[in-house]
Amino acid sequence: MSAVLRAPFRIAALSHCTDLLKITWQDGAKSTFPNIWLRASVRDPKYFTDSLIYNQSDYARFIATESPIVKAENGEGSEDVIVEWEDHRSSFNASWLRAQDMKNNDSLRKEHEITLWDANSKFPVYSYSERMEKLDSWLTDLVRYGVAFFEGVPPSQEGLEGIIHCVGQKKQRTHPTDTFEISADKSKAEQIDQDIYAPEKHPVHIDTAYYDAVNRLSCLVASKYSAPVQDTFNYWVDNLAVIEQLRREEPEAYELLCTIPARFSRRRMTVQEKCDPDKVYIYHYDNTLERPIISFNRLEKRHPTVYISNKHAGLELGNFKDHSTMKKFYEAFTLLHHKLYDPANHTRFLLKEGTAAIFNNHRVSHGRDDIHPTTDRALLLGFVGADMWNTRWRVLHGKKAGLEDKWLYGCSNEQLEILADRMEH
Repeated sequence: MSAVLRAPFRIAALSHCTDLLKITWQDGAKSTFPNIWLRASVRDPKYFTDSLIYNQSDYARFIATESPIVKAENGEGSEDVIVEWEDHRSSFNASWLRAQDMKNNDSLRKEHEITLWDANSKFPVYSYSERMEKLDSWLTDLVRYGVAFFEGVPPSQEGLEGIIHCVGQKKQRTHPTDTFEISADKSKAEQIDQDIYAPEKHPVHIDTAYYDAVNRLSCLVASKYSAPVQDTFNYWVDNLAVIEQLRREEPEAYELLCTIPARFSRRRMTVQEKCDPDKVYIYHYDNTLERPIISFNRLEKRHPTVYISNKHAGLELGNFKDHSTMKKFYEAFTLLHHKLYDPANHTRFLLKEGTAAIFNNHRVSHGRDDIHPTTDRALLLGFVGADMWNTRWRVLHGKKAGLEDKWLYGCSNEQLEILADRMEH
């Protein structure tokens, strides 16, 4: 059976006056679209192009011209709503119109299926060879759980990019290379980065918490693994589950961590990679920013993010009204740390050669066990930016909507998700 429009996207009645277009939908909802908004939303080639979106001069002049609606119609079986003014005639896709009426779309909003988890939870492990065939499935896991695991991955940069490029471009790092190789290296631990290269346990953290725009995804691919005496496990923590525990059990501590900014800093005056000594200065990095440890990010307003970094520089004295509040803040911070370090909240995965994990830095923190002196282990790390993740999610939902591209431009993420679910199959 061919796909048909669901009732909320089918028109039951259509009317207009000089200043308004009114639509009653088959689910009983009623939408009202002002004349000036309709004129500002035309998708005709004269005013709208794929590259420029809107032709600014003609477009602004068209909107500013007062011209009442003189006719509005919807042909039987057609998705087009035809609106006619004294100076122009244009068509609007009915599904697109319904998606734009967000004040009237509570029943159509798609709640992301977020599953809180702990050490007892189990996750699917995907085959690298099926990464494109099952793309929708493991991207959904990244939304639901914040992490996805792979096996059969080429233990090389090719394997890392094979996963990352399913989403989009690898994020540029402030280093000579965009792929980061990690192994236990005592000399590098002493000279460059104690946390990453030291064989001791790597503390729980999120990657790049000291960036204004924290990288959305991290991908780790094991390129080498030999552990004759003791395995080294990586572990991940569901920050949302930990935050919920804290909010429920210690509301005052939760409130302090949500409202008082901490200072996150990163200062690096050398790099891990070999490069021309005369060019090292261009990779010098010194950054600091302030934000609460529990924050809401711009793209995911419904769910908080925990910013936990091993590179921080204390607190701003002026953010506290008295020293007792500061003491309570550090007590709250300690409570959070205890929960993040509690094995009951960890899922553990052994990154043997040819395995990989890709995870959401806005949702999941991570760390690893200590490395035995006999272990030979190397990981490759690459990032995906928040904008690239958002792009992939938008493109996939746009394809599911089955509309002409001109109706996808400018839609919010919520509107695209509504449109992606407009058909019955």
